[in-house]
Amino acid sequence: MSDFDMKSAQAVALASLQTAENISKMMLDAVADQQERQQKHLSETVDLIQSLLNPKSD
Repeated sequence: MSDFDMKSAQAVALASLQTAENISKMMLDAVADQQERQQKHLSETVDLIQSLLNPKSD
């Protein structure tokens, strides 16, 4: 394998690793966003159930 071939292979490998890292970051961000939405929905559901079980008398 020539020096040029070796450097080309290294460049391709590095680009692949960077792409994989970017995809991983996007997936982690998507999971965090989904968890935040689920937590908000859960909190809203808990609040609704509490208001149904313990209605405030005015």
